[in-house]
Amino acid sequence: MRAWHASMVADAGGQDALSTAHAELAGVLVAKKAAFDKLTPDVLGMTSLVNKRNRCLYPVVLQWFTLADSLERGLERFGFSKKAAQRMTLEDYVREKAREKAAQAARETEAASTPSKTTNAPQNAISAGTEAIDATAATPKGHNEQENG
Repeated sequence: MRAWHASMVADAGGQDALSTAHAELAGVLVAKKAAFDKLTPDVLGMTSLVNKRNRCLYPVVLQWFTLADSLERGLERFGFSKKAAQRMTLEDYVREKAREKAAQAARETEAASTPSKTTNAPQNAISAGTEAIDATAATPKGHNEQENG
């Protein structure tokens, strides 16, 4: 069923060409086709489609015909004709590639101008530790504020 759905969408011009309503209709049609495909072997395998005692069709046969008719009407609504997928023009392609290059250049410029946090973190920790050692070494023994107080 997924292959049938994908085929329908491709025939309609691709996922981007489908409106929301058409996409929903495609889902409904897949469900109807699944039910139709499930009933078809049973109906066609029946020895008789007619109940001879009542001289009428069996209810499952009527449901099968109703489902077949509903599936056909849904397919008509969806559209039988195959539509070509929209192709990108040369101008659109060139514009898209230029946008991609500009975005890539902007990312590279930003990466080059922003220093990495991971490379600076150890250096900052080392310099902070050195400053703490220098501060304690600069205070003469016995002149610590805590020892005087």
